[in-house]
Amino acid sequence: MLREGGTYASSLTEVFMRREIANELVAASKHMINGIPEEDIDTHMRNLIDQLQRATNRADEYLKEYFSITSVSKEDIRQAIRNDKGKVTKAENKRIESLDESEMERLAEKLADDYCNQLYWISLNTLFQDRIMKNDI
Repeated sequence: MLREGGTYASSLTEVFMRREIANELVAASKHMINGIPEEDIDTHMRNLIDQLQRATNRADEYLKEYFSITSVSKEDIRQAIRNDKGKVTKAENKRIESLDESEMERLAEKLADDYCNQLYWISLNTLFQDRIMKNDI
């Protein structure tokens, strides 16, 4: 859960770590099979698959506690520039188009952190009090 003062990115770290554990189990199982007698591989693989399934289920359960509130796209960047300056320059558009997935992910993380640090808690409380408590949502 996102704790007050925490960041969206840091709150999801635990989920990703749980997924990483599952990925490590898969990699370890491939490595460990090499020294196991053929007749024991089936039992060994079933045990590893069970461990993997339990780790995945725990990560999936943890993710169910989160609900997305926004996303960011390249068109959103263009619109933000238009709102600020009225138009997007060729250089800005070229740079926007060249953004790769990791850059977009970092931008989304920074945007989420900024939102959490500035408006998230106030907006969450206001919307909860004004809408949920009044059965308006």
